[in-house]
Amino acid sequence: MCLLVDANICGDFFNRRGAFSIAFDWVHEKGCLVYGGQLKKELEQNPMAERILTVWYQSGHAYREDDEAISIKAKQIRNSCCSTDPHILAVAILSKSRLLCTNDGNLIKDFTGNRIITNPKGKIFRYSSHRHLLKNVQPCRWKKKKS
Repeated sequence: MCLLVDANICGDFFNRRGAFSIAFDWVHEKGCLVYGGQLKKELEQNPMAERILTVWYQSGHAYREDDEAISIKAKQIRNSCCSTDPHILAVAILSKSRLLCTNDGNLIKDFTGNRIITNPKGKIFRYSSHRHLLKNVQPCRWKKKKS
């Protein structure tokens, strides 16, 4: 499973601040971050995030979902969301990622509720006490295997 990063914590995540440094290190060492569509545009507004995403994408630590598929799915679920982030939920649905770094209360409700993200339910990485969420993560289906 890949990790999603909301733009509202982009600076903390890519600058390795607070608990998000744990998630950053996990992606950098053995994990995978998934993004695309509007989320890609939001993250890449941060120059450091743009550079790191490029490196991670080239090394198999980041995967881009199809922009058009994200847009279509976001439009389908927009009216079911209490957050203003149907594009993030669309990436989660399409990629089957169920782990998100965010501080957005409404997005947390959408991601962990049982209306949009299901089977399994989404989980939030927000505090250092959430490090256990990274230990049992299934390998990302896009992660390149090392030979």
